[in-house]
Amino acid sequence: MLKTSKLATQFTLLLSLVFVSAIVISGLVLSRALEKRAEEDISYRGQLISEMINSVRYYTGTRVAPLLMPLVETQSTFVPEVIPSFSAREVFE
Repeated sequence: MLKTSKLATQFTLLLSLVFVSAIVISGLVLSRALEKRAEEDISYRGQLISEMINSVRYYTGTRVAPLLMPLVETQSTFVPEVIPSFSAREVFE
């Protein structure tokens, strides 16, 4: 079939094949690059949230809890703000 067609037709067919192949290959490469970037972004955000929660826990345990301890000792109700994990959860939500 290709031997009986004109040179222009053969050339057009070859260029079309190269063009379609290039589009498919570039699409695959771009897809993988975007997927890798999304994974890195999610990992970064997870680390950031984890560090934030740990900072809130540390601050609550070292600064807030000592200030609220006299209130806890004199009051008969439970004060959840004294617990570092409670503060971290409240900040996160």
